[in-house]
Amino acid sequence: RYWRDWSSDVCSSDLVRTTLLGAKFIPIRKEFWEVPEKLVRLEIQTVLLTFGGQDLRNLTPRILKAFSKNYPEWKKLVIVGSGFNNIVQIEEAKDEFTEIYHSPSAGEIVKLMLDSDLAISAAGQTIYELARTGVPTIAIAVADNQMFHLNGWIKEGFIASEISYKNINLEHKIFSS
Repeated sequence: RYWRDWSSDVCSSDLVRTTLLGAKFIPIRKEFWEVPEKLVRLEIQTVLLTFGGQDLRNLTPRILKAFSKNYPEWKKLVIVGSGFNNIVQIEEAKDEFTEIYHSPSAGEIVKLMLDSDLAISAAGQTIYELARTGVPTIAIAVADNQMFHLNGWIKEGFIASEISYKNINLEHKIFSS
């Protein structure tokens, strides 16, 4: 599980506004407040793919296809949001060890994360939940504003390397992380 020193967090107030800064004040869904200790397996058996509510860059079918080809024996858990326009492509990329979850509840997402040995995720808000549940994660910036966010997680040691949807040979970058 990811933990950090909270001593650098700041809460300041003046007559106009209150500012809450630092990881202690990250808005996280209630289902993630109390999660059991995650057991991390040394050998990957299950990978979670999650790219937000829309999969803006159409990464789910691309990454799922790569995992199905390179790691066919792994169980692949795929979260599909309500704004996905690529369901047909995802269905075409899946294999017999792929399970697709359409707009799961926060409680279901906690369970999927705890059941996973590795997550491949967009570098947005989901990263906080993955860190909270202790899932080793490869994060991909799918928007330019996520690069700053991603680099913060690299500095904290939760994410190993900077990956963007713009990377040439994205799959190689993921598999070498």
